[in-house]
Amino acid sequence: MDKAKKINKTKIQKKIKKKQIKPKSTSIKTDLQFCENNNKLFKKIYLFLDNPKNMQLTLYYIRLLHHPKAKPLVLKQLKEHKSVLKKMLENFRVILSFYKENNKILKSEIGHFIMYYEYHLSKTKMNCNNDNLQFFYTLLAYPKLFSLLKNIFYILSDYRACLYFASPHISIQKSNITKIQPIIQKFRSNQTMLFSMITGLYPGDNCPWGTPYYTGAYNCFESLLQLKKIYKQPLKELKIEFKYKKKHLKIHSKLEELYNVKMNQKQKVNNSTQFIIFMKKLGYDLYQVVDIVFEMVYEKPSFKNIQDCYILDTKKIYHQKKNYVYGVKIYLLVENGFINNMNCFDHFRF
Repeated sequence: MDKAKKINKTKIQKKIKKKQIKPKSTSIKTDLQFCENNNKLFKKIYLFLDNPKNMQLTLYYIRLLHHPKAKPLVLKQLKEHKSVLKKMLENFRVILSFYKENNKILKSEIGHFIMYYEYHLSKTKMNCNNDNLQFFYTLLAYPKLFSLLKNIFYILSDYRACLYFASPHISIQKSNITKIQPIIQKFRSNQTMLFSMITGLYPGDNCPWGTPYYTGAYNCFESLLQLKKIYKQPLKELKIEFKYKKKHLKIHSKLEELYNVKMNQKQKVNNSTQFIIFMKKLGYDLYQVVDIVFEMVYEKPSFKNIQDCYILDTKKIYHQKKNYVYGVKIYLLVENGFINNMNCFDHFRF
């Protein structure tokens, strides 16, 4: 009897082990299949969306589709190709579920589109032709639809990037150079996406510097700090070039003179950090203060290969576009010891 019990116990333990191992290997296999099996198709779609001539023609035809006489023709096509439409929606559902696996992506513009798409799809009766027609035009009305689709397929078209997003447990901050190098090589041409991947903050998110308008600058700065832990020269890895005519090491006396004479204040300024805090209290924004300090240190600075940042609205458009430049400027000031306490940037007005 004892032997029989031991045998049964051993069998049960083996079954439990098999059950524990099976789901893990299945999920990995699914991710690999998704990226590998569809790679050529995704690349084809991305190349089409990336071609300006294709986009001009597509947008022209879309304008024609909004003509009142075009709607009955669209409805007829939807009726005749209902099975094709159903298959397309199912395929797109798979793509969206892939993105939903990554919580960070859900906070981005792609995440907003997913919510928009799913909300309107839930209101659509797929057996009703008029509902299908309304859903079709609702999708076309989404702001910057093709720009967004281009970003979606930009990721999916690259096998390595696709695998990265299929494995949301990978953390860039905790990665070594072997893991992070292919990601940097792929995404340094899309700085908005790269910086958001590293920091976890996306356009419209709040940041410690006081307002979502500064999130782009914060993302750039924080990303460079994180990459500094892996690379000696993170700017070089991102192909960003920085040149200047002359560098001044002692600037606190000039800052004090500026603060006391031009600003009509009476206060001793010991360092750049203190100057930033004083100027912030006077109501200056982050851009103005960083420019003053940076240009006192570096004469005639110039940058190459820093992309324009996204724009949230019409306020200070020029400075919003230059958020990544300001992120780099702050990084250089911190890295070279001109700013020794990052709390000086907290809660800046815009």
